[in-house]
Amino acid sequence: MHPSIAKVCWPTFMRGDYATSVFQAFKELEVAIRDTSGLQFEDNGVEMAKKAFDPEHGVLSDSTKPETERNALHQLMVGAIGSYGNPHSHRNMKLSSAEACEMIVLASHLLKIVEAKQEQTA
Repeated sequence: MHPSIAKVCWPTFMRGDYATSVFQAFKELEVAIRDTSGLQFEDNGVEMAKKAFDPEHGVLSDSTKPETERNALHQLMVGAIGSYGNPHSHRNMKLSSAEACEMIVLASHLLKIVEAKQEQTA
């Protein structure tokens, strides 16, 4: 698990507040996307992920990869934030510990992808 996600989510998860721990994990991902891509503070959620990973013009899209792979990563980021990040910030969600773990691990993996992009551009 990514250390920043573990640090933020672990206490909340251990209290049994699974939905909040998922929200916190995806918030970490969104902040990293914004910081790495240089997008504005007003950019957030799905729209931010769409811009950052746009297969043709996104700052975090890798033009050396085939178009199908760029499209796939774009869809993965947008889909994960739209499916797991946004709902937890707009309504109360009931999750089991197993469901929350899976979502947090996904956010962790996606955060590592964003950080790898940051290292490539540094």
